[in-house]
Amino acid sequence: MPSLLEQLPNEIVLDILQYLKSLDLFESFNDLNWRFNQLLSVLMLSVNISEALSKHLFDDYCINVIPKCLTQTVSLKISDRFGRLTQFHKLFQLDMFMNIRSLILQNPTHDNLKLIMKKLSKLIHIEQLQIASYGPNKLDLNSCSKTMTEVIFQKKTTLKRVTLSFYSSIILDQTTIQTCNIEYLNMYGCYIDEFVTLLKHLPKIKRVDIHVYNSQNSDDTTDYKIYQNIGQYVPNLTYVEIHVSHIEFDKTEQLLKSIPQLKILVFSGEYLKMQICMKIYLKKAQNCKNRHILKGTPPLFLGFP
Repeated sequence: MPSLLEQLPNEIVLDILQYLKSLDLFESFNDLNWRFNQLLSVLMLSVNISEALSKHLFDDYCINVIPKCLTQTVSLKISDRFGRLTQFHKLFQLDMFMNIRSLILQNPTHDNLKLIMKKLSKLIHIEQLQIASYGPNKLDLNSCSKTMTEVIFQKKTTLKRVTLSFYSSIILDQTTIQTCNIEYLNMYGCYIDEFVTLLKHLPKIKRVDIHVYNSQNSDDTTDYKIYQNIGQYVPNLTYVEIHVSHIEFDKTEQLLKSIPQLKILVFSGEYLKMQICMKIYLKKAQNCKNRHILKGTPPLFLGFP
C-alpha cells in the first residue's frame, strides 16, 4: 500500500523534498521506485561539504551523492580544511557542475584556489561567489591576490554577488581588473585607493559592504584626483556600508562626497571623525524631503529617501 507521501501530487512532493539535505534525499528516496527517481532527477540541489561534515559523511557525499547530481547542483559549499578540497579535486572538476549558480569556498590553499579560478570562467550560470580565508592555513594574499582579481573582475564574468573575506587586505592589481557586471560586493578588506579605482570598473554596482585600510606604504602621497566624480561611474550605487582602519579622514570624506546618489550610508572605524561626517551628511540632508536619520557611534547609519 502506498505511503501517505506517495499519495501526494508531484508538485507537493517536490516542495517537501526541497527542504531536505542532498545526502538525506538520496539515502532515503533514491531507487525507492521509478516515480521518486524521476522526481529526484529534476530537483535543484545545494551541496554542503564544509568542515562541519564528518569524514564518513564527506566520503558518502563524494561516492554516493555528488556523482548522481552533477547537473542538478546549483549551490556548492566546500571547505579545504583536512585537505577536503584536494580530495574533491581527485574525483571531480568544477566545470562538471555546469548549472552551478553559487560557490562558497572556505580556507582554500593557494594551489586549490588556482585550480578553482581556472575553471570559474567555464561556469556560465554562476552568479554568486564567496571566498573566505582565516585560521592557520590562511592564504598568502601577496601571492594569490592576482589569481583572484584577474578572474573575478573580468569582462566576461557572469558574477553578480561577490564576497571576499580575509585576515588582511587583498591587493587589487589594476592591470588585471576589467569592467564587469557585479552588483553586490562585500570585501574584507582592501586598500582605499585601490578600492576607489575598482569602483570605476563596476558600472552596475548597487550595494557595497567594505572594510578598507590605508595604502600599503604609509609614506605614499595620495592623488585625490582619483576620488573625483566617482558617482558617475557607479550611477546605481545607493547603499554603502564602510568600515575604515587607520585612514586619514580626508580620504573617507572625498570618497563619500563623490557619490551624491547615496540613499543609505553605514560607517564605522578607528580614527574616524564622526562629528565631521555628521556635518557633511546633515547638510546634504537639508535638501531631502521626508528624510530620516538614524545615528549611533559607532557605527553611524544615515538614510536618505
